[in-house]
Amino acid sequence: MHMVRPPIAELSLFCLQGALHPELFQPTTSRYLSLDDCNLDFHITSDGHVIRWHQGEYCVTEAIVKRDWPAPKHGRLAWGRIRYPLQKNLSPYPFLHWETEARVETVSDFLFEYLQNELIDESKKRGLFYRFASPNRLLPPPIGLITAEGIRGRIIINTFHTYPIEGSILRTQTLIEFH
Repeated sequence: MHMVRPPIAELSLFCLQGALHPELFQPTTSRYLSLDDCNLDFHITSDGHVIRWHQGEYCVTEAIVKRDWPAPKHGRLAWGRIRYPLQKNLSPYPFLHWETEARVETVSDFLFEYLQNELIDESKKRGLFYRFASPNRLLPPPIGLITAEGIRGRIIINTFHTYPIEGSILRTQTLIEFH
């Protein structure tokens, strides 16, 4: 199946207290990680990503999705269009702080190619990576990269999604602090 990334103007950031039903998104690639008595699920999707943090019965999900995506209303923590730098600070549980920022950078063709190659090189060292089919033979393929680093009670997640048709890179950074 040939997947095409939607334009960034059609995307939103969504945060939910709870898990998304697996039928609501189609991952292209996934990875699971356990850290400090919690679990993280990372999924790259054609729209962007789905990240889920869970510890016992507690769960928070972040997703980059199309604006017309059928987002659950129950447990919704945040929903916002990605146009300018978008920041969300959430405390869904007394012991958990979730901070996320989404930023879009549109660059020249030369700089786009350079940054995309840097991301591909980084993916060889760490992270979850996916290369989509190229939208045409003249453009590089869109890519997705998710990296995570953690120390006791703190996790930093960086995501990078490239959009060659727009010459743009969507970057999110999420800080999860828990005790």
